[in-house]
Amino acid sequence: MAHVLLFGFVVPLTAVLCGVLLWRRRADARARQRAGLRDDPLVVDPYHLAHGTAWPRDDVQAAAAQLVRDGLVRVNHRGTLILTPAGRDPARTAGHPLPDGLLKALRSRTAGAPLGALLLYDAEYAEVRRAFHAAWQARLEARRPPEPRQIGCLGVCGMVGVFVLMTVEMLAFFDRILTEPLVAVVLAAVFAGQFAWVAQYRDEPEPVPHWSERPLHPALAALDRETYGYLFSSRQRIRRTRNRGRPRSRRASAQP
Repeated sequence: MAHVLLFGFVVPLTAVLCGVLLWRRRADARARQRAGLRDDPLVVDPYHLAHGTAWPRDDVQAAAAQLVRDGLVRVNHRGTLILTPAGRDPARTAGHPLPDGLLKALRSRTAGAPLGALLLYDAEYAEVRRAFHAAWQARLEARRPPEPRQIGCLGVCGMVGVFVLMTVEMLAFFDRILTEPLVAVVLAAVFAGQFAWVAQYRDEPEPVPHWSERPLHPALAALDRETYGYLFSSRQRIRRTRNRGRPRSRRASAQP
C-alpha cells in the first residue's frame, strides 16, 4: 500500500507541481521582458540613494554639502547658508538639479538663510526635489515585473497536506531508505521538488539597497567635522535669528 501511495500519488503530484513551477518561471521571465528589464545594471544617482535616509545624511544635506564643496556657498557657525561671490554669479551652476535648485533658492533671497527654512518655506525648491525623485520612482516602477499570482488559501492547505503525507511516507519507508536505493532517490527527488515549489514564494529583491545599507553621499563624506556640524544645525533652524532665537532689543532714538 505504501508503494502504491508513493508511486501512484505523491510522485505524480510532485511532477505536476514542478511542471507548474517551470511554467510560472517562464511566465515571469516573459513578464520581465515585456516590462523592459534586462541584465544591465541600474545606474543609480547618489542623490536618489540619499533620498529617504535619515535627514542628517539625506539628499537635501548632500545638495548643501555639494554647494559648500564647490565654493558657491559657505555656512557659518550659526548654520546660515551664505552665497559666496562665485555663488552670486548667475553663470555658475552646480551641474545637478538638486544643488542647482538649492542655489536658486538662495539667490532669490536678499540674505542668507538656514537650510531648514529653505526646505520648509521655498515651494519652488520643494517642487524641483519632488519632480527629480518622481522621475526616478517612475523608472523603478517600470523595471518591476507584474506581481505573480499566488496559490491562495486552498493551495496552501494542499501544500500542507502534501508535506504531512510526505512526512508519513518518510517514516513508513525509513527502514527501506538504506536497503532500497530507488526509494531513497524517489523520496529525495520528491522533497527537492516540493521545497523548490515553496521557495518560489519570496519577496523580489529591490533594485536599490535598504536605506540603512546605503553609503554616505560623496559630498557629505568629503566634509570636515566642523562643516558637517554646521550643516547639521542649519537643517534644524527654520528662522534666521541671532542670539539663540532671542529677539534683538531695539532702542528708540531719543528725541531732543
